[in-house]
Amino acid sequence: MSRFVSSTRIKFASLALLAFVLLIQSHVVNSNPREARSGALAGSGVIINEVDSDQLSTDTAEFVELFDGGAGNTPLDGFVVVFYNGSTDLSYAAFDLDGFATDADGYFTLGNAAVPGVDRMFANGILQNGPDAVALFNASASDFPNGTPITLVNLRDALVYSNTVGVDAELLALLNAGQLQINENGSANGPAVSMQRLPNGTGGERNTSSYGLHTPSPDGPNLGPTSAPVSLAGRATDSAGMGIPGAHILLEGGGVSEPRSALTSAFGYYRFDGVSMGTYMLTISSKRRVFATPTRMVILNDNVFDVDFVAEPE
Repeated sequence: MSRFVSSTRIKFASLALLAFVLLIQSHVVNSNPREARSGALAGSGVIINEVDSDQLSTDTAEFVELFDGGAGNTPLDGFVVVFYNGSTDLSYAAFDLDGFATDADGYFTLGNAAVPGVDRMFANGILQNGPDAVALFNASASDFPNGTPITLVNLRDALVYSNTVGVDAELLALLNAGQLQINENGSANGPAVSMQRLPNGTGGERNTSSYGLHTPSPDGPNLGPTSAPVSLAGRATDSAGMGIPGAHILLEGGGVSEPRSALTSAFGYYRFDGVSMGTYMLTISSKRRVFATPTRMVILNDNVFDVDFVAEPE
């Protein structure tokens, strides 16, 4: 009988100690509201789905669209959208989303007053044309006073972009390894298009491989021009316009699981067929010639036949 009592007392003591430890852990976790809030949102699946930074003349239709994957009515408490300036790689604006939620279809739009369906507004011309970045964090705007350096702490998603071919290597730290900066003017029609995930909502957090350029569609799905495979082609020439045969072209990124390659023809032409929409990197190499710009970034929304490379004079 005494053994049973002792054993029972030990069990009760162990349970009491366990309860005390759990109480302490609970107090530690909840003593930091931001950490607790961040953990509650970890599975919400909210991503940056579309960004438009550039319009003709004065920018009055800038926006950042978020998407929750179609769940709908997802609370955005504990989220903040941060803008980074590529010239300094520091933040220049931050917008708390406490009290907001995605709509029934899963969309939320932060932008200028003239943007259709805008849910939270910022002043015209705030969103810079790049090289810059838009990032989504589980944090507060107070964590990002203007001039805050790049951080990956509580980073959920990001888009690094520009309207030129210049790349900001420092801002690329916001993306997953191997992901590319998006050129909003990649189709030479930047003011008429936005940078958007095609197909809608695809690509995953901190990935840009599914971004394409198409007619802006704020606060709604990105429909894109087509989901059918397209072709990518061009030519390698010397400075006099003569074709360079036998040059090696490497296609990486976008929808290819492994790099694809091609050789230029006797007249310098190359072509890739059956390519899905997305953002790709093309690199040319030749044993006999050197190219001033051997690597080109291409955003495919449709067939593109003029991605050319010009060799330096011999």
